[in-house]
Amino acid sequence: MTLYNIWEARNEVRFEEKRVNPTVIANRICFLLDEWANLDVQKRTTVPSPTPSWQLPATGWAKLNADGAWSSQRGCGAAGVIVRDDSGRFLAASVHFFPCVLDAISAEIKATSRAVELAAELRLSKVLIETDSTKVLRLLAEDGRGRSIYAMQILDLKLKARQIRNVEFAWVRRSANRVAIRLVKEGVQTHCVTTWVSTPPVFLMSLLNEDSMRYIRWTTKTFLLLQLLTFRVDPTMEEIDNNLIIKKVQSAHGQTFACVNFESQPSLRHPLLKNHTIQLKQRNSIFHGTYDDNRSMFYISNVEMSEIECPPGTIPVLTSYNGSMSTILFDKTIGFNENGNENVSRQVAALATMPSTFHGLVSSLSVWEPDLGTGKPPRFSGAIAIVQNEESRVAAGWSVDPRLYGDNHVHFEIAWVDHGKACVNVRCAGFVQMSRKVIPGAIIKPVSTIDGKKYIIRIKIVKFLGDWVLKFGEEIVGYWPGKLFSQMSDYATSISWMGIVGAAPGEPFPPMGSGESPDQFEGETKAAYIADVNVVDASGNIVTPALSTLNTIVTAPKCYEIGHVFNSGGGLKFSFGGKGCSPSQPIK
Repeated sequence: MTLYNIWEARNEVRFEEKRVNPTVIANRICFLLDEWANLDVQKRTTVPSPTPSWQLPATGWAKLNADGAWSSQRGCGAAGVIVRDDSGRFLAASVHFFPCVLDAISAEIKATSRAVELAAELRLSKVLIETDSTKVLRLLAEDGRGRSIYAMQILDLKLKARQIRNVEFAWVRRSANRVAIRLVKEGVQTHCVTTWVSTPPVFLMSLLNEDSMRYIRWTTKTFLLLQLLTFRVDPTMEEIDNNLIIKKVQSAHGQTFACVNFESQPSLRHPLLKNHTIQLKQRNSIFHGTYDDNRSMFYISNVEMSEIECPPGTIPVLTSYNGSMSTILFDKTIGFNENGNENVSRQVAALATMPSTFHGLVSSLSVWEPDLGTGKPPRFSGAIAIVQNEESRVAAGWSVDPRLYGDNHVHFEIAWVDHGKACVNVRCAGFVQMSRKVIPGAIIKPVSTIDGKKYIIRIKIVKFLGDWVLKFGEEIVGYWPGKLFSQMSDYATSISWMGIVGAAPGEPFPPMGSGESPDQFEGETKAAYIADVNVVDASGNIVTPALSTLNTIVTAPKCYEIGHVFNSGGGLKFSFGGKGCSPSQPIK
């Protein structure tokens, strides 16, 4: 015991340049001898856990997974610790490099000891610490008077554990300890001493996602997934009063549009919008000057829409939806409720921000027209960008949805939600349409091809004068009045970009994006992509989000993937997609 403490003090001087008073060392030795003689080890139990994958801890408990590594050539080691709560939510992680370690067992003990220290730093009261070292557990189970060369390290570990009210130690397979092992690898490679709290490092996200997706209780990422997929609402749908239609026009693509007076559009009849003042009609120049940006690095052709000839003072509103739409609910980004039964399964490949304060987004979505194949409806495939604050959200992107539109073309699509209300395009009161050129629900052409040109739609959703303004390229499409939202009138708390598909339960999932899986490197790819990924911060500045503030979400990794996320110069870029797979099942 005496030699161990002298050796530890010597290492602090040699490697950390810390000098310890000899009196302090002597007092510590005396204290440890007394503790060793009286230590009640029965308060610390070991619980074997042979499960092959990571499991949630009991309700009210936190789980820490620890792993250690040792280099016999250099005599150094590292520890990795990951902390998650009883819902699988990330709490913290730690990497600790040790310049001098006796052997592999010592490295495992140091890792377990670091787990105890981190639990104490986080003020956790009920803690389960898992290690894949059976030797460490056997040493912990000794009666407090072990004579092995590790006895002092074990005693020190037990003393630290006394700071926590309830501590249990358990063994797990290495397959259930993958996150801690990845952290150790980081420590060995970088020689760093780092702790992350609340926000995990990017290199852990895929492993955390794989662990968390096994549970109904969600991590931060799966909480975002829950918000995106399972919030059920009854959509509002209104038919346009024939008396308000000035003219009907059919586009070159066969869609029918009603030309209505600007003030007579469905949105301005919403109860919350009585006496509403049109915000942008006299202020377009202000908005353009405030939020224009030329950051895109992608010189790729923009798509176009059919020109609709409506009389001056009117706007074109799409009316040629599928005739069966009276029983169809908007179920892409919001969830749905059709006679109380789920009739569609959705899958996403998404990039989402961690919670913060946002005033909008800017991004470019490559446009594709995937062949949905055969299968019982409903079936759809698309790409969207979403601005959200809990149960309030707005979205814009593209979609191939025969059930909604009655064809297999790609359409420009928008939506909004607030608690129990939802609306797609301008099928109900809510979105104030201003453009005569860019029309929600319209077919967009041309589309990207794998070996040919790539076409994009450039989307901006920005908070302006209290409302959420939508731009398509440089055209102001319109805006969602802030009065519509109970939780997004001031700001948004999260933003996401995704590919999304849907299929009836038991039916094969359709292709996502181009139908090609993304390459895991920067550069050209045959997969669909979202580029120029930027957010508008609380000060109104267009900024590129840091990779450490983002999560990737892939709900069906055997069917779809997300490629490498990287900074392309004008913002972040990532590819996504896949061929699909069979059969589909609802996400429970």
